[in-house]
This record gives sequence, structure tokens and C-alpha cells, in this order.
Amino acid sequence: MSLSQRRFGVELEVILPFCPSKLPRGTTRFDKVATLLRQNGIPAMTEDEAKAKPRSVGPDVWIVKDDETLGGSCVDFEGVEIVSPILAGERDLKKLLNVTRLLKDTGFTTNFQTGLHVHHEADDLEMEDWRRLVVNYYLTEPAFDRLVQPDRRGDENSHAMSTRRDVDIEALVEELEEAETVEDISNQLFPGVNQTHELKMNVDAFIKHGTVEFRQHEGTLEEEEVEHWVRLTQAFVDHSVDSPELLAVNDGITDPLEAWEEVEDDGPRLQDPLLKRLISLPGPKTRDHYIGVVEHYEGKVSPMLAGIPRGPRTRQPVPGGWS
Repeated sequence: MSLSQRRFGVELEVILPFCPSKLPRGTTRFDKVATLLRQNGIPAMTEDEAKAKPRSVGPDVWIVKDDETLGGSCVDFEGVEIVSPILAGERDLKKLLNVTRLLKDTGFTTNFQTGLHVHHEADDLEMEDWRRLVVNYYLTEPAFDRLVQPDRRGDENSHAMSTRRDVDIEALVEELEEAETVEDISNQLFPGVNQTHELKMNVDAFIKHGTVEFRQHEGTLEEEEVEHWVRLTQAFVDHSVDSPELLAVNDGITDPLEAWEEVEDDGPRLQDPLLKRLISLPGPKTRDHYIGVVEHYEGKVSPMLAGIPRGPRTRQPVPGGWS
């Protein structure tokens, strides 16, 4: 299934090659990386260059910048964050994968401190869409957890914190019903979380960038991992906008509390169907990729999860709604 035309962008947190000769000369590590990209036909600037000459930052320019999690006296590596321009569709996805391929072939790597962050355009979302989006992530967070490294699951990572942190489903629903703006969701929804932009699904990104950001995935330069995380997270947003159905085990559920009753049991009888529904959103290619990921992490996959997905069906409008 092809990407929709919902625009997206990525932030690649990467570690520079340990062999200096693999990079062009430059005053700083940011200069070196930007020069490497330009030498390979990819428009790029350092963040300092972009700030000094903002009018020269075209729509296709990649920005190389610092990230506080990738430096300091306590680490023995040099890292940078590479921010894509606004992308859209299959053609731009290929451009993204070309960049990851170049970085990997040059000797760039990732480690436990790096992340792959994907932003999806959210200007078209109404408040009802935001409510479904937040609830859908709350419902499926354990399914997303099974697709990433163990140190990015639950509430283990301070840069990708759980949306279930200090919030039960009834409190979540109540806060969402009272929220009138996205700012209300960002400021009021997660008590005890001082930096809402560090949540696995970052609503705060809308206030700054007009996007919703998915922060959970570990850093990677593997093309398939980057591709399918973009496809999965975009399909997740599209589903929350286009369908009144919440992501539970069965079809047709629009009430958050009813959906929660289906998925609150953490046993495989319910979690496997939930995961299957999530990874099937972007189509069979992405679904098969993530079945392989689950098998890698868990050693096996259940017959239900590995089975042939149900065929397409005509979606009928679901009566009812949020309230």
C-alpha cells in the first residue's frame, strides 16, 4: 500500500564514523556531515549556516545539527542529528532511504542513545481526530512496544516516555473530553510529565511544527526499518483521522472505555490480535516486515499473528462517536 499524501519529516540521530578519513574536511563535525551530503547530491546545511542565512534554506535542504543526547564529556563518540526537509509520498520516501544508505555505507552507526523520530502533518486534524489519535496510541502502546528494542518499551526510556504514565483510561477520556485545543491536550493530559515532548507520541510537536511526532523507535540506518516505521506511523495517523473505529480487537468500537475492556488484558489471546490489526494498517508488505521483527525479539510468532490477513472489506459508517 502506497503512502498517502500526508506530509512527513524525519530526524536521524547518528554516530559519526570512527575513521576520520571517511568524511570530508571541515571545521566541525556538522560541517563534515553537511559537506558529505552535498558531495552526494543532497542539499544540506549546518544549523548555524541556516540561522545565518535563513533565506538560503530551500524546501529540499537537510539540516545537520547538534543534539544534547549525543555529546558531552561522558561519551567517546561524536554524534549529530540530521533533519529532513518536508517530505511527501513514495518519491520522497526513496530520497530518505537514499540518505540512510549513504550514511550507512560511509560508516555512520547508531547506538542506544540515538533515536529515529518521525513527524506527520497534523494541520488537517479536528479535535475529534486528536482524541481518537491519543486514545488509539494509548490502546496500542503495548503493540508498538513489541516492534522496538526492549529499552524503548514501557516507560524505560526518558526520551520516549509512556503515554500511560500516571494516567488511567478514565482520566484520559475525561481530560480529552474537556480539551478544547491541542494545547489543552499537551498541557493538561499527562500529570507528572514535565516534558510532554518526550512522550512516545508527542502531541506537543503540533504547537511547534504543526505535526504529531513518533519518538519511540531506536536509532537506525537500516532502510527497511526506516521505511516501515514511516509507513506504519503514517497509516496510524490516517486511520485515526479517516475511521471512527478505535483500534481494539474487534471492529466497530467507537467508545474508548469499551475498547479498553478489550485490550487491557496483557495476555497473548488479546495482544496478538491487537498487534495484527496495528501492523496490517499499512498493508501486507509492512505487516510481513513486522512479523519478522516480532519473531526476532520473541523467538516465534503465534499462528494467529502469522496467518493470512483478512481481505479488504467495505467500511460502513459506524453509528455513534466519541461522546
